[in-house]
Amino acid sequence: MKPFSTAMLAALLLFSLLLAGQGLGAIDDCHALDDRGNPDAGNCYLELLSAETDDGVRAEAYWRLNEVNRANAAFRRAVEADPANADLRARWGLLFLSAHQAADAEALFEEALSLDPNNLTALAGQAELLLDRFAGAAQSAINRALTVDAMHTRTRVLKARLLLEAGARDGAT
Repeated sequence: MKPFSTAMLAALLLFSLLLAGQGLGAIDDCHALDDRGNPDAGNCYLELLSAETDDGVRAEAYWRLNEVNRANAAFRRAVEADPANADLRARWGLLFLSAHQAADAEALFEEALSLDPNNLTALAGQAELLLDRFAGAAQSAINRALTVDAMHTRTRVLKARLLLEAGARDGAT
């Protein structure tokens, strides 16, 4: 198994923060193990995959197991089953973002925002994409997400990253 890149680890950390408190059940338990580096996390995800039928949950489990192709296929099935679910599209976009497939991620974030203009997962995903590209629009994308939820963890991390990259250490805390 290949080691995770720094970008992928950061995306997984932010993704786990995003999922915190969303009531996804058993996957939360697996994420908690994984986030603490517990070696039983892999078995937790495998057990979940053997019992879970929700393709959205299965996609997240595959993603954490670094099975990107299977996660992609599961997200595709989940979106086909629930085409109006903006959050599924946004989370699928995060998968693509973590796999350095920016064009696919961008398209999914746009689809999610067309369904729900205030979807924080998609707004933060777009902001991260712009930040990764060193695009000037990153600041306005971050601000837009923060107007929806000023305490959104992922967006606050992106704002701190933007400020640090700009050399503004004081404002990054």
